[in-house]
Amino acid sequence: MKIHIVEDDIFFAAAIERVIKSLGDYEVSLFYNGKEFLDNISQMPDIVTLDIGLPDYSGDHILEEIQYFNENIEVIVVSGMDDIKLAVDLLKKGAYDYISKDENILERLQNCIRNVEQKKSLKREITRLKNQIDEKYSLKSIIIGESKAVRKVVRLLNKAVLYPLVNVLINGQPGTGKEFIARAIHYNSEKSAGPFNSLNVTGLSADELRRILKGVEREHELSVVLPQGPGLFEKSEDGTLYLKEIHNLDREFQEELAEIINCRRFMRQGGTKEKELRCRIVVSTNIDLPAAVKLGEFNEKLYYRVAGLPFYLPSLKERQKDIISLSRYFLNRFCAANDLDVKTLSPGAVRKLFSYPFPGNIRELRSVIELAALLSSNGKVESDNIVFHSAGEPVDIFDEELTLKEYNKRIIFHYLNKYDNVFKVAEKLDIGKSTIYNYLKEEGRKEPGM
Repeated sequence: MKIHIVEDDIFFAAAIERVIKSLGDYEVSLFYNGKEFLDNISQMPDIVTLDIGLPDYSGDHILEEIQYFNENIEVIVVSGMDDIKLAVDLLKKGAYDYISKDENILERLQNCIRNVEQKKSLKREITRLKNQIDEKYSLKSIIIGESKAVRKVVRLLNKAVLYPLVNVLINGQPGTGKEFIARAIHYNSEKSAGPFNSLNVTGLSADELRRILKGVEREHELSVVLPQGPGLFEKSEDGTLYLKEIHNLDREFQEELAEIINCRRFMRQGGTKEKELRCRIVVSTNIDLPAAVKLGEFNEKLYYRVAGLPFYLPSLKERQKDIISLSRYFLNRFCAANDLDVKTLSPGAVRKLFSYPFPGNIRELRSVIELAALLSSNGKVESDNIVFHSAGEPVDIFDEELTLKEYNKRIIFHYLNKYDNVFKVAEKLDIGKSTIYNYLKEEGRKEPGM
């Protein structure tokens, strides 16, 4: 960090400089009057220690100039006067801290600078994470593909972003990206500055849901000690609350939730004062919810409360023309994130991807592509690098009808990828090294480690 010391006492300025340099590798500059400092403020210090008793300018004036130039510069006021009123006034105007010149000043200054450094480090980390989120959920990049089904999703997504008070129902098979879409809606809408909270309601009783969502006011209820505090309704204030698998919501609580959403008010368990519901509700399901309503398996009132803007996320089978676009996207992202050389899909890999139904949808496709990137030993993902293993089933190389030579080749390359050593693989498989070298030569691959 860059620190400027503004102090007219030469000896005291030198003492402050020694203290600061003892803390770490800081760039420190000394200024003995206000004009000299203001002439150099363009050097953009991170911290300024400011003596308010300067010969040419008042500390109050210097603080205002710093705030006007860059409000992110932290100002630690150093004063020879223990003036509470002055201290409070300067803190109100934006000073980070006010330190009196007493026997503890150097120690307090050390602690203050460390705190500023931690604060700036935390702000940088928050900014970095926010930038990552903005990039991940950017509307330009989150929906990959040109199929008719995907274009419809994009249109609805834009509407959901534009109208942040409308509740959203997302329907889609497992693996189609329901939570990803819920987060994209949140981070691209006016609600993005607020929190995003999610809850899978499956298996939760009505009492559990009341405590989790509404919160608890009283510590004791029916002789049971309950954790006091706000629930997800309050924790999601001015943000988004995402309820997953809404079709599994406890039947007893469905009517209650419908009423809460309708009147936009709720009360903590054991409480006496109503609170306003100030979050957007986004829910998801993988069943036909209108059909469940007709069968009496889901509360009709709740359905109409949550289905303000209904989304349907198509399965990968319904958007087959997007498979290769998605595959290339996942391949490029995975290689970039893991410092791998850029890889492409071979024609054989493309044909193999098109021939598979992907019951696990986009989640499965991403997993397959990332594994293929690791199995590929050159700049191209080949057909034998594409391994399908739906629903967590073990991969069985005998599921495909291959020649004995192709089976041998697949086994050898699997071991080469695992051990990255020809001698080790020859020993493990009890074969000659020349056999391995012949397969490497056939495929145009280099020896591992070269």
